[in-house]
Amino acid sequence: MVIFMSDHGGDPKYGGNNAPFRDGKFSLYEGGIHVPAMISWPGQIKPGTVSEQMMSALDLFPTLCQIAGCKPDITRFDGIDIGPHLFEGQSLGRDLFWQQQAAGNDPKWGLWHRETISAYRHKNWKYMHTRDAGDVLFNLEIDPAETQNLAADYPEILADLKAKHQKILTTFPKRKDVQ
Repeated sequence: MVIFMSDHGGDPKYGGNNAPFRDGKFSLYEGGIHVPAMISWPGQIKPGTVSEQMMSALDLFPTLCQIAGCKPDITRFDGIDIGPHLFEGQSLGRDLFWQQQAAGNDPKWGLWHRETISAYRHKNWKYMHTRDAGDVLFNLEIDPAETQNLAADYPEILADLKAKHQKILTTFPKRKDVQ
């Protein structure tokens, strides 16, 4: 099995182009997290197969453990076994959550600032809370570049995704050095 993927979008400062997606490396907009991946396993994965399923690099460990038949002493994986999708075409039917500690030299927020940023994706909907825009909601099927904040147009979807997002956030310990 050969796996090729990136852990983040390209950095435009060094020639990275994430079009049609917004932003790039160090961002939770699609340009920073929507990355290509290729998996080749002759005799196991049909050549030329294309998938639009949401997957994560975190899925590789549980998938490879399942394939290898190993049972690590871990109570819970952050990813899931994507083997049923790779080998049988089953839908993953899952949501994804991202969180990162952002830090930088930004004159708007002070010489050096730190903050936690996170995003939640359910099917084609994506919720984020940003320091500048507050709650944002995008429909990635019609707006992959994340240019139209639909939060005011779909308050029920916003409330649902925000609640799911908040529920996951409560499972993380609060850091004192990050806003």
